[in-house]
Amino acid sequence: MKTLFRAPGLLALLAATAIGFAGCDSSDPVDPIITTPFCEEAPTAFGCADSGSRYDTTGTDVNGRAVIEVRDANGGIGGALGSDARTNVTWSNDFTYVLDGLVFVNEGQTLTVEPGTVIRGRSGQGRNSSALIVARGGRIEASGTAEEPIIMTALNDDLDTFDDLIQDGAPTSGEWGGLIVLGAAPTNINVGETSIEGIDATEERGLYGGNSADDNSGTLRYVSIRHGGTLIGEGNEINGLTLGAVGAGTTIDYVEVFANQDDGIEWFGGTVRAKHLAVSYCGDDMFDSDQGYNGVNQYVFGLMASGFGDNGGEHDSGDSMLGGEGSTPISIPTFANATYIGSGLSAANSSRVMTIRDNAGAKYWRSVFYDFQNGIRIEDRDGDEGDSRARAEAGDIKFIDVVFSNVVSATPSAADVFSYADGEGDFTEQAPASLFGGPISYANPGLLVTRGQGGALSLRATSAPAPTVAMPGDFLDDTDFVGAFGDGDNWLDGWTALSQFQAISN
Repeated sequence: MKTLFRAPGLLALLAATAIGFAGCDSSDPVDPIITTPFCEEAPTAFGCADSGSRYDTTGTDVNGRAVIEVRDANGGIGGALGSDARTNVTWSNDFTYVLDGLVFVNEGQTLTVEPGTVIRGRSGQGRNSSALIVARGGRIEASGTAEEPIIMTALNDDLDTFDDLIQDGAPTSGEWGGLIVLGAAPTNINVGETSIEGIDATEERGLYGGNSADDNSGTLRYVSIRHGGTLIGEGNEINGLTLGAVGAGTTIDYVEVFANQDDGIEWFGGTVRAKHLAVSYCGDDMFDSDQGYNGVNQYVFGLMASGFGDNGGEHDSGDSMLGGEGSTPISIPTFANATYIGSGLSAANSSRVMTIRDNAGAKYWRSVFYDFQNGIRIEDRDGDEGDSRARAEAGDIKFIDVVFSNVVSATPSAADVFSYADGEGDFTEQAPASLFGGPISYANPGLLVTRGQGGALSLRATSAPAPTVAMPGDFLDDTDFVGAFGDGDNWLDGWTALSQFQAISN
């Protein structure tokens, strides 16, 4: 057993807060060791002998904070299930929390994370993966600030330097899992609920889906998720942020995913809305929507490395294993003020602005797409059910007040950007740009992109035409600019890993 680190007042804090802790070695459980008059009077209180909680601290981090390892052991964050479980748990910025395996916020529990808190995940694959999962009916209230963001990263990430997790000039990924939030909002799967990818199907806390469009899973604000995406199974990694049937009652604003091995952010159904999303240096798609997602997102930024990355946006709708491509509701998400930057025209991989398939639509407003080797591929299944070409012809795919530059060529045209493809992705024919609303520009928007550690990004579209079409709905701000950044508004500055990795100017 490790020695308990006794910071000033730590014993009292441990006895008063509701967190389930675990020791360094999950195969060697650590017994509760608090033996104070408090426990003599309340032996079932958190940390005491009959509480069901197991904990230990592992010393201090470089800032002198106690390091606490958190292990689920099927009890969730609040200790033992049943009458001894704690429902309200606070993770304080006085500590660093290390996830040892899959740690769940159970149904009925609320995890509050203070600004400036650091959460780390142990490395491991498959059943040994570490991730934080907010189960359906649970809540996370993680409200950081620009000055004190909440950071979720790998155990071996030295936050005082950016020279540690770098390989060939790009940040490494797959060092731990990620953040998964599950809710009870609608999806289009025919069974009503299913298990989220990355979680064993026998784990009931991995289920998502329901009928509550306004379901509330809590708050994510100024949260930076770094170096995740560990392998769960063959070809199956955890996304940086996974949102399964998350409802519109949830608040998401200022969230970054940096250097994830799989997708940056993926929505599986749901209605959640968000602002200020940033994804950079991820191995697969930057933004991926599936299973009837119909949310709205504004101020959305994505950046690929020069050597890897797939789609800026991948938009799917029906799942062939869960009701088919024709299932409803159809995915038609809205993205406004997006800036997607691909891997470059000369990159070794073959990045694409977007793939729209499986009967999905998508609507983009006031956005910039820059530096991709391929344009937009819309699936054409020759009239079969689940045809995104039909969505385009029905007006469910729109690009309004958008700019395409350095897409296929330095001076692209509509013929470069829009195409139909069969189910195998083979080119069939050009898609007429007139279907997509417009106006569409193919001029250089004035961005400056130099990737890699110490590189420079100038992200405001200074040369883009001013928007001309009114923004829809009541959630979206009526901006006077195209792209994710307005004049003097570099909302990535300071709190993001990306802004620490390379220089960003507005």
